[in-house]
Amino acid sequence: MALLFRPNASSSEKAFTLFVFGWMGVVVYGVTSGFVAEGWVISTATYLAFPLALLFCMPIVRDRHPSNKIPTLGIIKRILIYSLLLGFSYAFAWTGLALGGAALMTDVFGDERIAAFTIIDKSDGGGNKRECTYSLMVQEQGSEWRAKVCIDQDFWRVANQGEAVSAKLRYSAFGAIVEELSRPMRANPLTP
Repeated sequence: MALLFRPNASSSEKAFTLFVFGWMGVVVYGVTSGFVAEGWVISTATYLAFPLALLFCMPIVRDRHPSNKIPTLGIIKRILIYSLLLGFSYAFAWTGLALGGAALMTDVFGDERIAAFTIIDKSDGGGNKRECTYSLMVQEQGSEWRAKVCIDQDFWRVANQGEAVSAKLRYSAFGAIVEELSRPMRANPLTP
């Protein structure tokens, strides 16, 4: 277990390390699930993330283990390091709350529904490795709710801006995950 824990780590240090790795899993799930959070989830996470960020920082600030060199640095370097740590911890906490936790709750407890959408934008088919190459920005008909949906190349080629599509969603009070996007059946199947 030397890969996860430093030598002579206490049981509380090991528990904290496992909690952080679990939180990382929740963050990765939230970022990769395509979850779109409701506005109240984002604003609530903004406030709740700060105490959680302090919780993430405190073990490092209070650590006096000989392998931790931060306490031996000058005051300006320590303030800089702890400020950066707090900023990264805040982003980590916010992402876990607003995206990860809410997406997990929606996936587990959300209801499935079918909704009508309009394609309002289409990707250029490029994109970098962190984003999907083929995506559509869709807006639910009759509301302002929007989502970016990753799709395959075949669907992307035939999809046009302004076209109506139907989507299978998993929806909860926290937000929604678009699970599947499809074109509605046409009266004449030979018409593209």
